[in-house]
Amino acid sequence: MLSYLLFITITFFTLNTTQSDSINYNQGKSSYLNNGQLHLISGAVTAQSKQDVLYSLLLVQLAANAKAPRTSISAWYENYERTLPNIAWVLTSSAKLTPFIPSTDRISLKSVITTSLAGRITPELQDILSRSFVEIQQMKATDPAIVEFTKDVGDGKTFNFQVQFIDERNTDVSALQFYVTLTTSASIGDDIFLLHQFDKNAVTIQVAYESITLNSDLYATIRQSVINKLGPDRINQFISKIFDDGSKI
Repeated sequence: MLSYLLFITITFFTLNTTQSDSINYNQGKSSYLNNGQLHLISGAVTAQSKQDVLYSLLLVQLAANAKAPRTSISAWYENYERTLPNIAWVLTSSAKLTPFIPSTDRISLKSVITTSLAGRITPELQDILSRSFVEIQQMKATDPAIVEFTKDVGDGKTFNFQVQFIDERNTDVSALQFYVTLTTSASIGDDIFLLHQFDKNAVTIQVAYESITLNSDLYATIRQSVINKLGPDRINQFISKIFDDGSKI
């Protein structure tokens, strides 16, 4: 995925600013749906960093959505990557979207994710990914969190979403981003789209990997602006917990 050298200040976003209080999070392994993103967060990520990741990446998504529809994949990713540095995320490695070739006659997005990430993430994050899908499999397509997430990722024929694996080491917060796009003429019916089994001939799938690091010192100077810009309504609408071991504390 190409990175771009265009920097736009946060005040240019066409999102209404609302004064708000933030939600308190605790440190602990967790997984969240967040406006077209599936976050897998390691137990090493502090409570403050967990909030910073959830809120900053939500604002990046909303800013990209304001510039281009998610179904316009190239244009959307251009805007997404242009926005990341404005919210203190530094691109450390990237690659272009490439075709994913199914090895079986039936394919699900769950299997695309698990197959593609095998050997790329830590055992801890692999466990969080597995636990996330166990929880998702117990949900229904009519669950409000699934309805919102499905609406956020596309139009039912084109799906464009990201899976982020978040870790923290020595106060450095990093994310491996896994980009997935799927286009199809098939209907998913009443299935959760992540779990639906597609005929491999009925889909076109592309994937890419990108690594980013949060400049925590810089983000600290804009944290409250991000919280205010999102407002409680957007935070509650888009961020949905799949599980959070920290909430048990």
